[in-house]
Amino acid sequence: MARSLGSCLVILLLSEAGLAQAGPALPSLAAKVGAQDAPIVEASRLARFSSKVQRTKGGAGVVKVLHLGDSHVAADLITKTIRAELQGLLGDAGRGFTAIDQSEKGGGRGLGSTAGWKRDRIVDKGREGIAFGFGGSSLESVKKGAKLEYRASPEDRSVELYFEAGPGRGRVEIYFGKARIAELDTANDTAVSRTHKVSLPEARASKDTLRIVAPSAPVRLFGLTFETGKAGILYSVIGPVGADAKVYLDLERKSFTDQLQAASPDLVVLMVGGNDALKVRKKWRTIEEVRRHHEELLSLLSSTLPNADILLWTPMDAGEKKKGAVATLPFIAEVAALQREVAKSQKVAVYDALGSMGGVGSIAKWAKEGIMNADLVHPKSKAAELLGLLFVRSFVAALQI
Repeated sequence: MARSLGSCLVILLLSEAGLAQAGPALPSLAAKVGAQDAPIVEASRLARFSSKVQRTKGGAGVVKVLHLGDSHVAADLITKTIRAELQGLLGDAGRGFTAIDQSEKGGGRGLGSTAGWKRDRIVDKGREGIAFGFGGSSLESVKKGAKLEYRASPEDRSVELYFEAGPGRGRVEIYFGKARIAELDTANDTAVSRTHKVSLPEARASKDTLRIVAPSAPVRLFGLTFETGKAGILYSVIGPVGADAKVYLDLERKSFTDQLQAASPDLVVLMVGGNDALKVRKKWRTIEEVRRHHEELLSLLSSTLPNADILLWTPMDAGEKKKGAVATLPFIAEVAALQREVAKSQKVAVYDALGSMGGVGSIAKWAKEGIMNADLVHPKSKAAELLGLLFVRSFVAALQI
């Protein structure tokens, strides 16, 4: 179901005034910060996805979105609004993918402790080339009987586990409530990334939770996808903190592509750029290297998922204080410009998130309203909600639904 502010979506779609008639709070905020419509460029490149959405809107099948981002979506900020709005319009096919270590407080489904497990991340030093699938993180059991617990919504009908099979790997037991509903052996001659889908019992108590147990030898897990089994949209989100285009290229290639193909998204949303600009500012890489990384990543996504459409987001505005005033950080605009150029050459659609905020310098207004965090980079919840609604407005218009 759409959220209370999500009911604004219908008004947004039907009203020429757009956000001005969306209700008293958000439109007023949008006006104060100078937020504006940013139509998706080359929306025709979303034609295959749009066609699938039309069928789903009629109650047939599931369309899958995989949103590859950075810290802006690590805790499902921005994207939770997008998911709620689109599912309110098209149907709720489920929560989608969550990282294995993503807690409920952090936008995931994890409950309780991860004691007995070793956490590993692609963004940590020296982890380039390590197999993390597409999620960029893992938990590996380091003691017998290590367990993890997750909340399943009443609508969830299945869970898909993303894991590594390999030499010396052990068994995984999956419980729902008190019942063991699945057991799988993750041993294999060579290390490979795999998935395993498990049906959840329909008859269950409201307090029942999903538990994953490693009873003996070590197991290594990447994430979980929660699905309702209903027609609609499944909107999965990946958000390694500090990710840029190169981080996704640094993932061990076969594991990355195997999981992309297993997830089989109909649309990939690529939301990077802010950290690319950061690394240019720090002189860790050049703007031309950033361009090359974007070209390589978009090419990899296209070749791995030939039947999926791709939508590239420009970075959002971010700021710093100079002599008491807030100004846009260097290289934000330059990265946005090169992304538009690369998108054109790679034949993918573009959403101008920078333009939706009001363009270069708009961060000053957003900061003045107190809706950005102290770093002037990351949005607070109200700003994240507004950013999500702005995207949905452009996205739905582009899809003509």
